[in-house]
Amino acid sequence: MSHLKLMILIVFVILISIANFDCTSEKETSDEYEQLSFNINNELLSDVFIDSTLDLQFSPPLGWKRLDKSIISQLKNQLKLTISDLPHYQLTPKEIFFNDENNALCAISVYLNVPDTASFKDFRQAYKRFVLDNFSETLKKNDLSRINNLNFYQMVIMDQKVVNFKFFGKNNSKHPYQIDYIIPNDEYSDLMKSIESSIGTLNKIPLTKEEDVL
Repeated sequence: MSHLKLMILIVFVILISIANFDCTSEKETSDEYEQLSFNINNELLSDVFIDSTLDLQFSPPLGWKRLDKSIISQLKNQLKLTISDLPHYQLTPKEIFFNDENNALCAISVYLNVPDTASFKDFRQAYKRFVLDNFSETLKKNDLSRINNLNFYQMVIMDQKVVNFKFFGKNNSKHPYQIDYIIPNDEYSDLMKSIESSIGTLNKIPLTKEEDVL
């Protein structure tokens, strides 16, 4: 695996996801989430991954390997140096699934240092303002979406190098989190069906029979 290429992609995620957000309340025109449906081909998917801290489960595309925690730790340390001069709302990688054949990845990250006084809606609005102010030319999709039982603020950012699907949510977790699918532009057409299948599996962790009774 090319660590240089991986770092470039990870830095791309981080740099567009940090800002000195002004989390003041602001009215939105609508808080309605559009229910999305996907064509899921299970033959294109790996086993289900579960993150209990985020109340999240999904299936990465087939062949996308989960990076070892030691590698993610090294990336975090390198990223701290890379972004030390940027504002303090830092999106830190939690899990990364990487395809070393085409350098595509899926990163699950969490936001740290979010003020307790900032509601998820306020934080989401601030994030939206930041993206519109800085990436309006490459922003192709920007709306509220519901996938299975999860509500997301969804964006698609596309430039000459990469296609980036971003899903920004909170669930029952302590911190807001973000899911990024990042695909090199010249690989996107070949990976489109597996990406769609994977996104379609995003969901909350099902309740057990005991929890359902409670």
